[in-house]
Amino acid sequence: QQRVLQHVGGLVDWWKRLAQARYRGRAGLAAGILPVHQSTNMLKNALLVLAFACLALAAPNKPNIPTQFESEVGVFVYEGDRSRTLRGGGFYAFDVPKNRARRDLKLENEDHQIEVDHILQRYDLGAEYIFEDRRCNKRRVSGAIPNPWSWLSNATYNGTVEFQGRKLDNWLASTTVNATLTITRVLGVLSDSVNTPVWYSERTVRGRVHDNMEITFFKFNASEPQDWAFTVPNICDNSTAVYDRLGGDVNAVVYFANTNWNCADVACSQRVPAGSGQENYACAEFAARSLAAGSYIPGLASHDSSAAYGNYKGYNLRVTTSLSSCLGNVLGFKKQAANQGAINAAYPVFGDGGDGYFSHACIGVSSQHIDCHNNARYQMTGDWVFIKGIDAVWGP
Repeated sequence: QQRVLQHVGGLVDWWKRLAQARYRGRAGLAAGILPVHQSTNMLKNALLVLAFACLALAAPNKPNIPTQFESEVGVFVYEGDRSRTLRGGGFYAFDVPKNRARRDLKLENEDHQIEVDHILQRYDLGAEYIFEDRRCNKRRVSGAIPNPWSWLSNATYNGTVEFQGRKLDNWLASTTVNATLTITRVLGVLSDSVNTPVWYSERTVRGRVHDNMEITFFKFNASEPQDWAFTVPNICDNSTAVYDRLGGDVNAVVYFANTNWNCADVACSQRVPAGSGQENYACAEFAARSLAAGSYIPGLASHDSSAAYGNYKGYNLRVTTSLSSCLGNVLGFKKQAANQGAINAAYPVFGDGGDGYFSHACIGVSSQHIDCHNNARYQMTGDWVFIKGIDAVWGP
């Protein structure tokens, strides 16, 4: 860059002197102005140097990261909604062409407690396995496994940054998912090895809440991972999978409910204290979205728009009575005894929370316990929430 500036400065100065010479005639030679043929050659040389220098300063080649790789990783996570940080590391393996991936992480929080994050994605088998508390939770997936580098197609060069004593070229892409959710991704690579990731950052902003994740890649191996990395453990075979007669995933319902019970809105841009109102994300819609997370509502995903829930096959799943009718008439749920003892995981429950018959809806998360919205309730008993009685319990 300094050499380019020197050449440009010299070129500008030369043109000034040439302009002066036009009015000085032969005095121009005495002033040091070169003859025309020499000045023309100088100009050509300066322009050539400037052109090559500008090409050298152009953005580097965009990374094309392999979709088959394995790597040791270091991880830093900041969870804005809970204001906590996690640090640790582990192992990643991706085989996008064969629709499978694995993530094994061990993270430590501020209280020096160890948390493990083990996920095996086998889209080729139509399943994802999540390991926690020595259990295997299986949920159904479909289609092709997401490519972790697909976002790079929209990335732009964002300059360089010093990272652990190395200068990295940064590539950035920001995606607006909806009015309250934005994801910004950055990848850092070495200029002489642009197809090998060194550092990755992901910032998720949900309203006023943000989460950060940073990954450092060690020993990145751009080759097809061995089959052992994707072996499904015996505890996850079909005989132990938690499915029911409708083919839904009970654990996925429970997980969604237990992690979204205190969200103020669908995007979960803010969380509320237990017992608080949630006017923008009311009870029936929360119960319906929990069921959709477990694939109990075909054609609906848990993150789909509220409008989609407002008109599902002619039913408004945001209204308690309409949701209850849809469960029996369309979705194949069976009505259970209308009492506390009938409540179980993934069972929608309806009753009188103080505003009349069928005025409230919740979702079962375990035997006799429910999560609710508006007001926010976590693992409460049905008799405690429905103070004037339970009106209906539906079982998948």
